[in-house]
Amino acid sequence: MMQFDDMLSKQRSAELFYGVLKYHPNLICLKVNKGVLSGDDAKAIGKILADFKFIRELDVSSTSLDVNTSKEIADGLMRAKQLEIFKCENNPSMGKTLDTIIYNLAFSPKIKLINLS
Repeated sequence: MMQFDDMLSKQRSAELFYGVLKYHPNLICLKVNKGVLSGDDAKAIGKILADFKFIRELDVSSTSLDVNTSKEIADGLMRAKQLEIFKCENNPSMGKTLDTIIYNLAFSPKIKLINLS
């Protein structure tokens, strides 16, 4: 059972994540190396992908993605028109969770490399 304080701290974590990065609008690579992403973290990544026009690479290797977090990231990928490289190596939850991501990468006109090893 999640307590209200836990929900607030997770929300603040995602706001902090985006808040720190917003001062780097020319960011070209985002590497998230975290065991498990929360839904709020994935929303922040999706927002970063949509808002930051220069991001060329997203690396979520060694990160456990579930259906909800994959959808949030995929939504951001749909709007990340400059993305060239997507890496998702050593993902313990490969399979159906990546279907949405792969589908949305098809709409990325500049994608050059997709690494799912």
